[in-house]
Order: sequence, then C-alpha cells, then structure tokens
Amino acid sequence: MQKLILDRVSCHVTAKCNLKCKKCSAYIPELYMLHTPLPDYTLDQMKNSFRIYFEIVSHVRMISLSGGEPFMFDELDKLVEFILNYDDRFDKLEIFTNGTIPVPERLLSICRANRKTCFLVDHYGPAVSKRIDTIEASLKDAGITYQIRKYFGADAHMGGWHDYGISGKKASEDVAKFRFEKCYAGKNGNMLCTIFGTNIFLCPMSEVGRRIGSIPLNDTIHMDLCDDSTSSEEKQIKLLAMNNIVVNPACAYCNGIGVYENEPRYMPGVQLQ
Repeated sequence: MQKLILDRVSCHVTAKCNLKCKKCSAYIPELYMLHTPLPDYTLDQMKNSFRIYFEIVSHVRMISLSGGEPFMFDELDKLVEFILNYDDRFDKLEIFTNGTIPVPERLLSICRANRKTCFLVDHYGPAVSKRIDTIEASLKDAGITYQIRKYFGADAHMGGWHDYGISGKKASEDVAKFRFEKCYAGKNGNMLCTIFGTNIFLCPMSEVGRRIGSIPLNDTIHMDLCDDSTSSEEKQIKLLAMNNIVVNPACAYCNGIGVYENEPRYMPGVQLQ
C-alpha cells in the first residue's frame, strides 16, 4: 500500500449529552426529540475502526474525540488508551468537553503520561458549565495541555455558534459543490472525516443529518472500516477517493460553515426546555 498522510480525523464517541443546546452542531436535542433509542457506538467498534484506520493511514495530524458529551461515554479512558498505542502515527489527540463533568481520574492519569493529548473545554457561562474551575484545576495539576473556549458574553469564541441549517430540502448540485469547496468541514478545511462506530463519513454533518432523517444515506459518502469482505488495500483506495472527490452530495442539505459571507452567529449553550 502507498503511504497515505491525512490532515485530520474525528470520532463521535457518543450521542449522549447532559445539555440540550439550541443550535447544537451535532443536533443532539433533535435526536432526543425522535423518542427512539440513541445511536450506540461500542468501545470494540471504535477500537476496531481505529485499528483499521491506522492500517491504511500512515500518519494523521489531528485526532478529535467529540459527542454528545464525551465524558458520558463510560469507556472513554480505554478508547484514549488504545489510540495512544499509535502515538507515533499522529501529532495531536484532542478531547472535547462541555465544562459540566470533572475529568475522570483514570483519563487524567492516561493523558498525563502522553504529551500529545489536549482538552478543549467549552465554557457556556457559570450557570451551564458549572465544573469549569474543577476541570481547569485538574488539568493544570496534571500538566495536561488544555484550552478553555469562552462561549458566552459579547466576546464569545468565534462570535458565537453557527446554524448548519440541515433540512430535508435538497439544493442543486451546483450549490452543493459551492458549499463543499468553501466549507471548513469540506475541501476548504482539508476534510473532516469522522468515525461513527464502524463507519467513517467524509463529513460528520452528513451522518448527523441522516440520524435525524434529513439526509438520505445514499447521499452520504462513507465506508464501513470493519467490513471483512474488503481488503486493507481496497479500503485505502476508497478512503483516498473519498478525500479527492469534487462534491459531497450531502452538502445539498447543509449550509456548511464559513461558506457564506456575514453568516449570522448565535449565543452558544442556550438551553432548550
């Protein structure tokens, strides 16, 4: 197989969340409103996905673990521990959290021993992110790199949140191509391939939209990393092809981010009733 070097990959470790944020980019409140079982991704599924990913990818700059709220995945420490077995194959492992749950002790111990880990702690204000001080103190004491992103007030990070506008209404292929070329999660951002269980999607928003019934599966570009009927060579060819496409059909259902000038921004972390 050829040497394949990619910029980034993310993993959606859980759809569980203890917040119900308006304009949530993962559309978690919409998932809960379906009143159906939440998508459930197991540790074994994600471990197998990363094992196969590193069979076909020589190096990736950034790995991101997100959700939902990642700390609500009970085996997050074991997943991080597994990924760190490949720490010569990536530059940075970042873990997102919403500032409401203290960092689990074993996760702290694992990350303390590896300087490639980093925590991105979103702060939605003292009324929502009530454990910010506890989280910051534990990360600081452990010597772990972290960033607190202030998502409240007039100087909110990035000016606030963005609305992806996912709906069942399909735009033209020309519009989809324009969005794909401009979007930070698309071509303009070196792609944000994301693992959901055993599948890797070219864009996380395509699976986010599919889960709430707004984007047909046939209009998503994805691959089953754990498909035993496909060789590693074939999977590498398909992943390379995914990263070289000219248009993602799922973009016809999603506004993307950074696509349009003067996109409105919204106050982050506003809780729905």
